[in-house]
Amino acid sequence: VAFTKFNIISNLTGCQLDSSINNVIIGTSWSGEVTPNEGYSLKNASIQITMGGADITNTAYSNGIITIEKVTGEVVINITCVEVPVYSITRNLVGCTSNKDTVSIGEGKPYNEVFTAMEDYRLNGASVSITMGGWQIESMYYSDGVLSIPEVTGDIVININAEVIPVY
Repeated sequence: VAFTKFNIISNLTGCQLDSSINNVIIGTSWSGEVTPNEGYSLKNASIQITMGGADITNTAYSNGIITIEKVTGEVVINITCVEVPVYSITRNLVGCTSNKDTVSIGEGKPYNEVFTAMEDYRLNGASVSITMGGWQIESMYYSDGVLSIPEVTGDIVININAEVIPVY
């Protein structure tokens, strides 16, 4: 008995599809997961899935998962992931050290860094200025030697001038 099979064709840029199945018997289901490559994101990606020439993107795709309940024609998956911007991290530290030497980070990622006062210095009373994308953020994301940014949106510049412990 011969079964009609339809091709699954994928045209992917900046991402991978976890399914190696490239043809499916008519009437059966098919699914796959799309994973962005390093430095790419599905957020704002261009996504179009057609079956038998009809656009089924809205019903077949959700959050990186493609699910087709019943294949009735050739499936073409076109996905172009968006390259994630990379931002610089610059430090100007006086009288303190950092637990990080990271010089760049991708957009949208969380960033955490811990600063420790050197001998004869203290962070309590330090002059602290931290910007992200040109905006002052130390009041929101810095406290007691800990920088904790939930989502990076621009270049980070960290200026910490620890206070010299007075000698009496």
